[in-house]
Amino acid sequence: LITKAKENGLQRSQVLGEEKDEHSKVRTSSTSFLNKNQDGVVSCIEKRIATVAHQPVANLEPLQVTAYSKSQKYDPHHDYFSPDKIGVHGQRTVTVFSYLNTVDSGCGGATAFPKLKNKSGESLKVFPQKGNAVMWSNKKTTGEPNEATLHGGEAVTCAATQKYGLNAWFRDHQW
Repeated sequence: LITKAKENGLQRSQVLGEEKDEHSKVRTSSTSFLNKNQDGVVSCIEKRIATVAHQPVANLEPLQVTAYSKSQKYDPHHDYFSPDKIGVHGQRTVTVFSYLNTVDSGCGGATAFPKLKNKSGESLKVFPQKGNAVMWSNKKTTGEPNEATLHGGEAVTCAATQKYGLNAWFRDHQW
């Protein structure tokens, strides 16, 4: 997937509502979208993620490979949309973020959930381990946005370190 993303070309990441030529201060990574069902590998991964998430593969957005170099990060945010930004595909229901490589301990890059705390009051952090993933529901069972899913990608802190992840977002309706 990393090779496919590099072949497609990694571009400066965008945040919904920003102009294409505007660089975000809250999201400094690079991204590449993989076309849905573009080949057997991507199709297989889409189906596996849908199975694990108990979501229809038809409701999956195109997969997004994201790359972080030293000092790059994505400030805390939600994956769900405000009511005026939902559009024809509906709300984002579930997010699955998979780690495509391992980031050495002490080099940052964790996915942090500031509203989810352990017994010591520390925020939940998931550290990048190749093959692992973190999944959450962007909506409560009532249909309201799940504000507890506030999350961010902490900055990579080591010079020679790259972090690669895979975003998979499911919607209410087919994509």
